[in-house]
Amino acid sequence: MQPGNNNLEGHEMISERDAPKFTGRNLREFLADYEVGTGEAGWDESQKCKQLPLYCKKAVRDLISTFEEVTSGHGWDALKKRLSDLYQPDYHKPRYTRRDIERFIKKNRIISKSLQKDIYEDLKISNPNLDRSVAQDVDIIKKIALSILDKDSVYSQITYTRSRTSDFESDDSEDDERETRKPAKSKKTKKSSKDLYSDLKDSDSEDTESGNDSDSESSSEDDPSSSEDERQRRQKDIIRRNVIGKQKSSDPRVEQLTEDVRRLTLQLETHDKSLGSAQKFGKNAADTRGSDDKVDQLAEEVRRLSRKISEKSIGEERPGRLGGKRELFDPGSKPRSDNTPKFCWFCRQMGTHIPGIRNCPECHQLLREGLLIDNGYRILMANGDRLPSFQDLGNETVEQYIRKMHRKKDTPPHQSHTSSATLVAPWSQAPDTDHHINNSNWFSMDAE
Repeated sequence: MQPGNNNLEGHEMISERDAPKFTGRNLREFLADYEVGTGEAGWDESQKCKQLPLYCKKAVRDLISTFEEVTSGHGWDALKKRLSDLYQPDYHKPRYTRRDIERFIKKNRIISKSLQKDIYEDLKISNPNLDRSVAQDVDIIKKIALSILDKDSVYSQITYTRSRTSDFESDDSEDDERETRKPAKSKKTKKSSKDLYSDLKDSDSEDTESGNDSDSESSSEDDPSSSEDERQRRQKDIIRRNVIGKQKSSDPRVEQLTEDVRRLTLQLETHDKSLGSAQKFGKNAADTRGSDDKVDQLAEEVRRLSRKISEKSIGEERPGRLGGKRELFDPGSKPRSDNTPKFCWFCRQMGTHIPGIRNCPECHQLLREGLLIDNGYRILMANGDRLPSFQDLGNETVEQYIRKMHRKKDTPPHQSHTSSATLVAPWSQAPDTDHHINNSNWFSMDAE
């Protein structure tokens, strides 16, 4: 059955996909749309009653087609009352309540304001004359903010309330809970960090104690021999630790030499301190030269003793791992002692001194001449640069490279105050004639 005028003005046709179709849900919303459409089309009460089944699904249509109001075409109000008795008018509540819409508008307004503030700060960098009190500038900022808000990425971050009935019924209770939780949350934040840390620590300790007690009780109940096994395992661990800690050389001569090296090293440190105080209070060069000789003698003795220790340690028996079988030390393997002879990249010699650039005689000589400085952390060149690498050296030694770089610069050598050697003026003892020439020119320029 088709409508009387075959065209519903302001209302979709029955064959249209968007035409209202009553499925048994949202009766109130469907009747409101139906009355608006039929009112704009100019239908009377009879047409509304007879044409109603055409806008229903098949299951609903088969039922309401038998109603007296539909067949006779009279009693529109009675038909609506009968439909309300059969189908709950508010079977589904609206997807968004008024509270949801207010939250959305408020959150959207906050996002818009923060965006406008960020956009203003960014534009202020490129345009210092930008002013938010000018209407034109404000319109530009709002336009940019709205274009950003129109994107789905911003709206996807805004959470909505679910459309289930239980969610809407529990909205009031949830809001009340949030309001009651706020003061409690603020009280917690007033606690200092120390109090929070102590609370966490106490709770952790209580948990661990209770956990340990429960574990011990359960283990003792399950296995009566567990305590004895645990005691034996701990005893083995103690024995193993004692054996590992006593892995020392059995040769008394090596121990004596090691003690001598330690004693001489302490003497070297004492001389370094006394030498630094002598330089600080300005003693003459003769006294410091005498102390330099003592330092050289001590350093040579330390090197000699370290070589003896390395020779003694080769070939001796060493205890196995975890106190097991003792195995002979293989001379071809990598030396285990830190004082064994090693290659020095500074002087390019093998086993001539204790490992370490500060023990190298050539480095010691350059420190004494002032061509190198020791800042206590590392040894640097006189101008503060780092020592050269192998790529910079080429076929030269480090000493040759440093002296060559020093000749190129027509400046006096920097004198180190942290070196273990006394810094004597290089022109008073350096045999190189180029130093005499350069320094004399330097003094002549000062005189001018």
